[in-house]
Amino acid sequence: MYGSNNVSQKALLKFIAQRPWIVQQLKALKVRPVDSRAALDDDQVFHISRLIDDEASAAGMASWELMLILESDSPSDLRELQIKAHQELAEMVDMEWHDYCQLNGLDFK
Repeated sequence: MYGSNNVSQKALLKFIAQRPWIVQQLKALKVRPVDSRAALDDDQVFHISRLIDDEASAAGMASWELMLILESDSPSDLRELQIKAHQELAEMVDMEWHDYCQLNGLDFK
């Protein structure tokens, strides 16, 4: 789940950039310093992902929802990412899009 191939490096780097105190937390965990010009290693991805999980939980949202926020560049981009994610979820649970939106109180029109 947290392998470097499955998590957006853009979102992880944005998370760190918006929260400079994270660097100190990672240092305390003996994680190699993050260089925005280099690919993140699995250990960095794991620890940053855990911090994202914690923040998402504290905000009352799922980690993937926070990842979409971090991945997006604008409100319209975020909306597109949310629609795509929910469409994939609807397909996974084999529900019609309209029924899925109604069940989850979503207004994607």
